[in-house]
Amino acid sequence: MAADEPLQLADSRRAVDRLIATVLRLQTLLDAAGIFLGLVSGSFLALVIGLSYQLRQTERLVLHRLGCARATVLQMQLAEWGLILGAAAGIVGVTMLVLWGTGLSLPRDWLT
Repeated sequence: MAADEPLQLADSRRAVDRLIATVLRLQTLLDAAGIFLGLVSGSFLALVIGLSYQLRQTERLVLHRLGCARATVLQMQLAEWGLILGAAAGIVGVTMLVLWGTGLSLPRDWLT
């Protein structure tokens, strides 16, 4: 070894490659966790809508007996579901905007 050659204790290229591989595995794990949480949230939303439909069954029956048309009852039910879905979409939208604006999450990569 010549006196003018720098002494290097570790192979920096290999260390950086291992670090990048670890970061990419972590990104894949976080992507999978985000998709899983999205599926769970969607299932929960479907459960809320289903339970809302069941709980309103007697209300729909009473409205029908009072002479309310089926179309009107259906419109009321669809309006309630629209409010539930709108609230969920609003919460998701605000959360994504905050995370995307701060650069803390993966949706920035998904949206570009």
